[in-house]
Amino acid sequence: DHTVTSGTGSSDPNVGQLFDHDLPQGQSVTQVFNQFASEGLINYFCRPHEAEGMTGTVTVAAISPDTIDVFASGAAFNPKNIQINVGDAVRWTSSGGHTITSGTGSTDPAVGDLFDQVLSNGQVFTYTFTQVGTFAYCCRVHGGMTGTVTVVQPTPKTVVVEATI
Repeated sequence: DHTVTSGTGSSDPNVGQLFDHDLPQGQSVTQVFNQFASEGLINYFCRPHEAEGMTGTVTVAAISPDTIDVFASGAAFNPKNIQINVGDAVRWTSSGGHTITSGTGSTDPAVGDLFDQVLSNGQVFTYTFTQVGTFAYCCRVHGGMTGTVTVVQPTPKTVVVEATI
């Protein structure tokens, strides 16, 4: 039997504050690290096997946001529909005269509430999405020129560590 206990060892004044799980033989334990609460180096050890040096570390890194490019050209966005993570940005580049306007079109009562940017040839508009959801956008100049940005929570990475002594 093992434990998975946060800290550098039993003498650590913060031992077990982040996690302290029993790990019976043949079982597994999952620990989720919130990037904002526990970013950095996290030490852990096994209480029964501390003297044998059964220790480890996990490095929790912040998720780096991405910027996705969308091109407004002719009467279409390319790509038209995209999926991004919370905190990512979309950068629209215009080839001609366009608007980058939140909403489904001119009849949408909320059109332009989130963003509404007029772009000339070669101009760029970037918007960072901070909430989960599906956000429609359009060009006011070219009716029917629409797209969507679907914003999701990032998928956590899973790392498997085997406890053996």
